[in-house]
Amino acid sequence: MVFSLRSSRTVLLGSFIVVSVLMSVPLQSEYLVRGSSPSGSFPFRDDFNYSSISSMVGNGWTQCGQGASQSYNVSSGLLTLRNGAAMCWNHVPAGVSDWTAIFRGAWAYNQHPTSGVEMVAGTTHHTYKFAAGEGSGLVVYRDNVTILSRSGWYPYCVVDGRFCYYTDFGAAHVFRLAMQGRALSAYYDSVLIGTYAEPDAGTDLAMISPMSGSDIGVVWNYVVANSPTTTSVSCTPTSVAVNQAASCTATVTEGFAGATTPVGSVTFSTGGGTFTPSSCPLNSLSSTSASCSVSYLPENCPCYSWQVSTGVRAIAATYSDSTHAGSSGAFSLKVTSLDETNVNVICSPSSVVVNQVSSCSSTVTDISSKPPPPTGSIFEGLGSCQLGIKSGSSASCAVNVTGTQNGSITVNALYGGDSSHYKNENTSEIVVDKRATSTLMVCSPGTVGGNSNTVCTATVTDTDVSTLITPTGSIRFSSNSTGTFNSLNCSLVATSTTGTANCSANYTPSVFGHHLISGSYESLDNWRLWEPGDYTHYGSSGSTQIYADPADPSFSVGSSATFQRVTVTISGTISISSGIVSGTIFVTATNSTTGAVLFSKTFNFSNLHLVSNQTRFLLYIPVGTNPLSADITVYGAGGTWSATMMVTRQLDIAGRGTVDIVDFGIVASSFNSLVGGSLYKPAADLTGDGTVNIVDICLLSAFYNAPEYS
Repeated sequence: MVFSLRSSRTVLLGSFIVVSVLMSVPLQSEYLVRGSSPSGSFPFRDDFNYSSISSMVGNGWTQCGQGASQSYNVSSGLLTLRNGAAMCWNHVPAGVSDWTAIFRGAWAYNQHPTSGVEMVAGTTHHTYKFAAGEGSGLVVYRDNVTILSRSGWYPYCVVDGRFCYYTDFGAAHVFRLAMQGRALSAYYDSVLIGTYAEPDAGTDLAMISPMSGSDIGVVWNYVVANSPTTTSVSCTPTSVAVNQAASCTATVTEGFAGATTPVGSVTFSTGGGTFTPSSCPLNSLSSTSASCSVSYLPENCPCYSWQVSTGVRAIAATYSDSTHAGSSGAFSLKVTSLDETNVNVICSPSSVVVNQVSSCSSTVTDISSKPPPPTGSIFEGLGSCQLGIKSGSSASCAVNVTGTQNGSITVNALYGGDSSHYKNENTSEIVVDKRATSTLMVCSPGTVGGNSNTVCTATVTDTDVSTLITPTGSIRFSSNSTGTFNSLNCSLVATSTTGTANCSANYTPSVFGHHLISGSYESLDNWRLWEPGDYTHYGSSGSTQIYADPADPSFSVGSSATFQRVTVTISGTISISSGIVSGTIFVTATNSTTGAVLFSKTFNFSNLHLVSNQTRFLLYIPVGTNPLSADITVYGAGGTWSATMMVTRQLDIAGRGTVDIVDFGIVASSFNSLVGGSLYKPAADLTGDGTVNIVDICLLSAFYNAPEYS
C-alpha cells in the first residue's frame, strides 16, 4: 500500500500509523512512503524518510545495536549506522514462513575496517546474518556459525605489492536473503552466493535489521521484506518453426495470504532469437498475480540452415520490482527446422560473345522426406525471377543474362527461402568472348604507273551474332614490296551501316610489279601497345594486290585554243619514265580570221617531275603586243595519261624562266584595275578580259614554279 503525502504529520489510518517526512526532491513535489504499524504489516518497505532517529523509533523501529561507540543518524532517505549500530523491525505478522529480505547499503566510513557491512533476518528459531567484508569476503552466518561463504568483496585495503587501494568505498550494493520451502538463498547484487537447506521447520520471519560491523560505517538507502514471488512462463504455440513467432506470457504470483499484486516488469531472455519487446510491464492484474506477454521469433529468417539452431529453447523470464521479491521462470519451447533445399542453375549457352544473351534457368528442389515445392524468388545478381514452373518437389524460373565485356560472368542464383524452406544458393559461370570481325581491303586504282599512288581503304565489319557493335580502333597498313604509305595507320570511322567502320591511306609503289597491301585491325591499349581488335571485338586482317606498271607510258597530244583572234595548235609526243616527263611539242599560232601563220616552233622539254601524278609547264608564243603562252598540264588517272592546254597571256610576265613571286607582284600591283585605269597593265590581265582580278591570281597559283620553254 503506497500513499502520497505532502505534510510532516502523523495520521491514524485504521490500524496503520503513517509517518511521512516532507523533503526536497528535485523535479518532484511529493515523496512516496510505505505505511507500517507496530502491530505489523506485510509486505514491508521503508525508505528511511525520517527527520531523526526518534521519529524512526516512533514508527516502530528499535535501536538494537551493541557497543559503546555506536552512531545513529537518519535524514533525507539515508540511514547511517556506525561501529556496531543496528535498527531492528520486529512487527512481522505471524505465519510468514516464506519470505525475502532486501537491504541496500554502501560502506562509507573507516577505510581500514576489520569487520563488514551486515544485515540480519531473524526467524522464530534462528538468526541469519549476511556480512560483506568478513572472512573470505561474503559470508552468511546461522546463529553465528558460517553456512555460506564466497570470495569477491573486501571493503578494506588490498595490497597488490605496490600500493594499497580500496576496492569498493562508497559504492552501494544490494543484499538479499530469501527463504522459500525451508531453503535459504543469499544474493549479492542479484548474484547467487549459495543456498542452505534449513533443517528446522520454524522459518517464520520475526525480525529484519540493517546494521554495521564493529568498526565500519554503512549508509543504507532502503529495507524491504516481503513474501517470495513465483514466475511462470508459457508460450503459444508450444512448438514453432524457426521462422514462426510464438506469444510468450509471464505470470508473476505472490504466495503470502495478505499478498499485494506484483508490479514492475518482466525481462525475457534465451539462447537465441528475438523478443519484441525484450521486456514488458505487468498488467492483467488480479489480487495476487499479474502477467504480460511478448512475441518471440526464434530466428530472423529468411535464413540459411547453418545459421539456425533447432531443438528446445529455454524461454526465461526474470521479474523484479521495488516491493516484491524477484523471481524467474522458464518454458521449454520446441523449435523445429524448415525444409532443406538444393539450388541448381544452368546457363545456355554457357559461352557467349559480347551483346549475346544467355538464358539462366534456376531450379530449387525440396530435399526433405515430405517436400512441398518451394515458392518465392531467385535473385541472380543480374536480374530476378519468381519461381513458377513446378514439377514434383521442384520449382524453377529463368532470367536472361547479356554479356557486356570480355571475360566471364558469375551468375549467383540465390533462393530467398519461404515460410517452409531455408535459403540456399548456387553459381554458374558464363564465358564471354569478344565479337568476331572481318576486314576487307580495297585499293583503287588497282594498276598504277611509276610514282603514282593508289587509295587503299580498309572496311571492318562485326560478323558475330546478336546486336552488332560498330568496331572502333585503327587499321595498321603494310606492304610486301617497296612503297610508301602517307600514314602507316588510320582511325576507323563509323559508316551509315551499324557494325561497319572504315578508313583509308594512300600508297605509292617505289618499284614495278605486284604489291600485296595488307590491313590489320588493331587498337592501342593503355600501355600504348598495339593489340588485336578493340575492347569488344577480336582483330582481323585483309589484303589486296595492286600492280605497278613497269612500261614507260608514251602518248600523243594534240589540241587547239583561240585567244583574242589567235588560234594556237599543239601536237607531239610526251613520255614518262620513272616519274620524269619529257617530250616534243610542235606549236603553231595563226590569225583566226585570215589563217595567216603568226608563229610556229618545235619545243623539246625534259626532266619534269611528277607530283601526285601531275606536272605543268609553259610554251612561249611571242605574237602581238603582249606575248602569249600555251599552258600545258600533264596528269594521270586510272592508268591513263593525258595533256591539256589553255592559252593566256604570258604567265612568266617578268621573263625569268619560271612563274615566281615577281609575277605575283606585277599582278598584285594592278589588282582590281580596269582597262583605261592608271594601274591597269595589259601584261597583268592574263585572261585578256579587261580587268585584273582573282582569276589572274588563280592562274599564277596553279602554275606557280612551272618552267617556261621559249
